[in-house]
Amino acid sequence: ALAATPVVTIAGQAALVAGGAPYTATYTMLGTDNEGTVAFTINFMDAAGNAGTAVTATTNSSSVAFDKTAPTLSVVSISS
Repeated sequence: ALAATPVVTIAGQAALVAGGAPYTATYTMLGTDNEGTVAFTINFMDAAGNAGTAVTATTNSSSVAFDKTAPTLSVVSISS
């Protein structure tokens, strides 16, 4: 259990944190945000009020990328 709701940043911006065990953190990326791997930080305190080690990586070596490139589609024809 945690002493309080974690404080989360995504892409250097404050995230909205909801829920509780599990928590969900969200941030809507903007057109002015940089493309590429999205950094995040999760700061928390344990039930005794001790600060935990900030989390800055996933537990499975995955990552999230922000890509502003619009998708493209080749010419498509439909017939029946």
